[in-house]
Amino acid sequence: MQSVEAYNYYNTLKSFSNSESVFSEVQPGFLEGNIKSASATGQNALGYFEVASVSQQRIYFDYEDLFPGEPLPVYPISCVPTVRSISHRSYCDPGPGATLSPLSLIESIHGELVAYYSTQVDSNGGLSSATTVPRACGDCTLFGSDEVPDFWIE
Repeated sequence: MQSVEAYNYYNTLKSFSNSESVFSEVQPGFLEGNIKSASATGQNALGYFEVASVSQQRIYFDYEDLFPGEPLPVYPISCVPTVRSISHRSYCDPGPGATLSPLSLIESIHGELVAYYSTQVDSNGGLSSATTVPRACGDCTLFGSDEVPDFWIE
């Protein structure tokens, strides 16, 4: 918050510097502030010294606060989880007698096409299948950085 004296000083200074025309410039005299010369008592010093407090507050909001009653925007891709067999091998070899099939789980992971979602265990305790989602649904670094910004508060 600014004091009345500081406001008057800066407002007067502003009015001196704002001229509509070269022919109507204000010829100011001495603009007295609150700074005084320490060595020469009769000498003028120009300026105004003021100390002000600063406060800050972090505000949290979500989509509903900004757009009440509106549905969330549609995500750019479908994020439906897909259950995939762990033992599935790819048969994408175009050789004789081969049939085309989807990429195996390993090929999809190595190709960075999917992100892990969960695994299912069979009755013997072994892994039977894995559930994946398209990489854009499970890897936030695809659309942005994973570096923590300066303003982040844990």
